[in-house]
Parts: sequence; structure tokens; C-alpha cells
Amino acid sequence: MRSSHWTIPRTSIAQLLPRRLVNSHSAALLLISYRGYRFILAYGRGWQAIERSWVDPRFGLRVVANAVSADRVRSVETRTLGGRHLSRYTAMPTAGPLYELGIEPINTLVRQLEGIPSPNLAGSAAGSDSLRLKISHFSLAQLGEKLDQIIQLDESDAYKQDYDFLDYYHPIRNEPVQLRLNGEVDRLLREGSHQIAFAPPDVGEPITINHYVLCQGKRVSQELPELTAESVASVIADWSVKDPLELRVAAYDASGEAVGRRLRLRHYVVTETVLDGQAYIAAAGDWYQVDTGFLAELQRGITAIPDCTAELDLPEWDLNQYPEERHYNDSLACRGWKVLDRRHFMIERPGQKVEICDLLTPAKQLLCVKRMTSSSALSHLFNQGWVSWQLLADNTEGSAIPDIQGIP
Repeated sequence: MRSSHWTIPRTSIAQLLPRRLVNSHSAALLLISYRGYRFILAYGRGWQAIERSWVDPRFGLRVVANAVSADRVRSVETRTLGGRHLSRYTAMPTAGPLYELGIEPINTLVRQLEGIPSPNLAGSAAGSDSLRLKISHFSLAQLGEKLDQIIQLDESDAYKQDYDFLDYYHPIRNEPVQLRLNGEVDRLLREGSHQIAFAPPDVGEPITINHYVLCQGKRVSQELPELTAESVASVIADWSVKDPLELRVAAYDASGEAVGRRLRLRHYVVTETVLDGQAYIAAAGDWYQVDTGFLAELQRGITAIPDCTAELDLPEWDLNQYPEERHYNDSLACRGWKVLDRRHFMIERPGQKVEICDLLTPAKQLLCVKRMTSSSALSHLFNQGWVSWQLLADNTEGSAIPDIQGIP
């Protein structure tokens, strides 16, 4: 048997590679004027060339809400207002009821919606400002027919039946109002106020981001593990920045590769403010006006709740005497009330358990206790009460209600 012996000369990797490496990406934009609308169809990475100010805010969201029934939703992207300003992407393995996504309309801004529309539109549809349709077989010869469908859905208000909460927040495009609101944010940024929070406009990015840097022209800040009110205010002061919202933010992963595009600081700002008696919120580069009708309806609902303050006669929560919630709850056990705080009960649903309430009175009143330190704490309180109420309402015979008899 003959054998071969190969000798590989010592060399560098660079010598083994071609002299010129080219990394290319396919991208294209198709601009169309049709029935008074102007559409931009993006292919590949072409969307990166689209200026955000050109796009009709929430256009895709309206179309999807009108095209997808409330029992055929697949995912939702939200921004929680108040507290930690959480950005969430929630998805289900298969399309299902809207309520299973756990949207809290009172303090949640819906940024994107995805679901299964009728087959004649697309296999699936996702919308935020832009609209994405998944179509198995499509030809440009069918474009006019498809745009007719999209326009009809955009102009419809059928979504109000199941997605009325989308109208709780209206995008603001009034330039004088925007300038006044931006002026307030400018002041808060310079002060390093904790009324300002920062969140990447795209939900998927925080997972891969290792650090940020702020940029102005050729200036680059030191690496910032997080964008905080203090760190941003420090850069603004050191550089004597004239317009803080125009600072660029560059995000990088652990290997030093850029994550997404360099966006202005305005796209990261999350805050709430009041102007001329009207509430506004900023998120992902846009200003939203809180619907006054929604606030009035909410106030009417709160006013209608029976006041049982005198009946319960709860003692004042003195932090010196009761530094934590559990201390306050335990102090009420002497009234014959059962303390269920931190007690989780299994219910007849796979792998699910629930804290029914914090205190249970002999009259079967379920009391949920929380210090109102922030809007997120208040939201947690209401959510706990809602879960318990829903459990009781859905199980009138008590089959899925945990047995709490005989609890010490």
C-alpha cells in the first residue's frame, strides 16, 4: 500500500485567504403611489434606509388589529408605563385568545401585534408602524389587489370591538406640542431626573447588548453597561451638549460588534409628563397622548367601587412598627383573620399555583395588601385581586378553588 505524506508550510491565515474579501447583503426599496397612499416595500435590509419620520405611526398595528380576530393572536410586543418601564415580547406556540397574552391596558402600550388573518390576506401578519405579511406565493402582478386589501383594513375601525385599548394612547404629530414636550425632557435629562428611563426601541436587542456608548460627531463616551439618568446627564454636562435628544446611541455585544443601528437618544427615552393638564408618554421615539375619555371612564369605574374603609378599620401602616409587608399582615392575625401572605395553593391547572390573597376575614373577604410606592406596585396589587376574582368567577362550583379550610 502506498502512503502519501503532505507537508503544509508554516504561514499566516491571512496568506491562505483570498486577497479581497467581500461581505454583501441584498437590499432593495420599491416606492409606490397608489390611491392617495405612498407605500415603501422593503426587501432584505432595505428597511434600514427608511427614515422613521417618514412612516405613518401605528399603520401596521391598525391593519393587523383589523385583520386578526381576538382568538387568532400569536404574539405581542408591549412597553409597560411606570415602574421599571418593562419591554416585553410575549408569544404563544400557536395562535390563541388575546387575553392569554396578559395585556394590562391601563398601563401598557402595545407596540406590535402578530396573528393569523384570513387566508386571502396572508399566512400571518405582524404590525407596528410598518406591516409585515407572510405570503407563500406572491407576484408583483397581484400587488394592486393586495394594496386594496391593506388600504381597506387601514381605514376600518372594526378593531375597536376587540382592541379598543389601542386607542388609549394616540401618537402625537403636532410639531409645536412635540417641541414643548421635548423641552421638558431636555430639562429632565440635564438634571439626571429619575423621571427619565431608557429602553432600546427594539425588544429583541437587550438580550444581545453588552454596553452602550454615546456619540456626538467624533466624540465617543466611555462604555456604559446601562443607560441611566446619572450617566447620561454626566455626558451632557461634560460635553456641554446643546440638544441632548440628538445624541447618538451605539449598542455593542460582548464581542464588540454593533447591535442594530445608531439611533438618537430620543428613541431610548421613556417618560411620562403632563402638559396643559393633558397626560403624555414618550416611548421608542414617539410621543403619545393619553386618551381623556379613557381616563374619565377609568375614574368613573374607580368611583363606583364600594368604600369599605370604615368597615375594615385597618390600622395605619407605620414603617417603624411594620418595616415589611409581612409584618403588617401578621399583626392583623389577632383579629381572627387568616394570613395567606406568601402561601401558594395549587389549582386544578397543570403546574399552576396562586397566592389567593394576603388576608382572609371571617366574612370571606379577600384582602390584598401592598404599599403604594410606585405605579408598578399598584399594578401588582390589582393584578393579584384580578387573578383571585377570575378564579372564583370561572369556577362557580369551586372545583378548581384550593381548599383553604382549616388553615392555621
